[in-house]
Amino acid sequence: MLNIDRRSSYAALKQEICTTFLNAVERRLPDPVAISVSGGIDSMAMVGAARRLRPEGRILTFSAGDAPDDPELIWARRVADRFRTEHHEVIMEPDDVLSIMPTLVWHLEDPIARTETLMAYKLCAAVAPLSRVVLRGDGADGLFGGMSRHQLLALAGRIPPARSFLADIYRYTQSATAPSSFLGRLAIQHYFAKKIPEVPVVLGVQEASSTSPLPAGPEMLNEVIVQGPRHALPMLLQKVERMHGAFGVRTVSPFVDHGMIRLASQIPSRFKHDGLHDKKIFREAMQSLLPPEFASRPKYPQRIRETTAFCDALEVLSRRWLDDGAVTLQYYDPGSVSSLLKRPSSGLWKPEHAMRIWTLVGAEIWARTFLIGDGGEPVQA
Repeated sequence: MLNIDRRSSYAALKQEICTTFLNAVERRLPDPVAISVSGGIDSMAMVGAARRLRPEGRILTFSAGDAPDDPELIWARRVADRFRTEHHEVIMEPDDVLSIMPTLVWHLEDPIARTETLMAYKLCAAVAPLSRVVLRGDGADGLFGGMSRHQLLALAGRIPPARSFLADIYRYTQSATAPSSFLGRLAIQHYFAKKIPEVPVVLGVQEASSTSPLPAGPEMLNEVIVQGPRHALPMLLQKVERMHGAFGVRTVSPFVDHGMIRLASQIPSRFKHDGLHDKKIFREAMQSLLPPEFASRPKYPQRIRETTAFCDALEVLSRRWLDDGAVTLQYYDPGSVSSLLKRPSSGLWKPEHAMRIWTLVGAEIWARTFLIGDGGEPVQA
């Protein structure tokens, strides 16, 4: 049961968030200070906090992108300039997709990497010669409602008549569960299904259905995200720590601080996401550390963009690994795999389509490495 603090004013909570955040960052500041920076509020806030705590100290910032014009790189440069850091950039080239993927899966020991993980892996190589510890913003979205799915939960909590419809969309985007309401079926058929391709059919397994109701009441968002530190966050940190461990770098996050987690669990859902604005109270709390345009910048997904060059590399990767002898074809229906791999006439896969191909390739590499092989070293196609 959540212990929501309804006595504290919005202003008082903002101040407490800022103070708790500064304390969490200070306890984790390495020497020299090294921070992984994107264009998101979490990493910007860490840099702002580090500069507040070390007014004249040496701060190293690292960012990764798929080209010099990547919005994440552009905003990271602005952060570095504003806070006077020693900035380092890593560009993810299309050829990196082909060469690094098997090694990444081998280090992770799971087929769980998306393209942002590949970018972060290459970034670790840049961090390692300069610092053995790096700050990251892992866990922030889960504490303060920063993910796209949190908007659905926030709206469902604020608009009870729409709860069934929004719950259908939420389940479909999380587990491809078929909708039960008419509006849910309509929305998925005409909008989401065009963006998210069907999951490859697993042979010999009946489709699972997740029909358990979402929590009721205005704290629906909190009731769901409070499970994050218990379930989703440990899985995320396992991936992050293995990736950094490949280079002997330790990663720390102020958002896994006990004080931050305890405070976040006491903040009402409506303060975190009002249905339109994600991380609302956290963004406003960070205005004491950041310029207004930094604190209000909308969330931008960090990933390799689905350019022609990337899609070309992904097609080569899929042909290299998902041939007729693929291990995964023993588990997935070949027809649905073939349909998934079909490249659209535009030559560009949509983001989630590309990521499903990416995950399938990762599963194949993992299977050849750890099911067929002995896992002693990365396998090559």
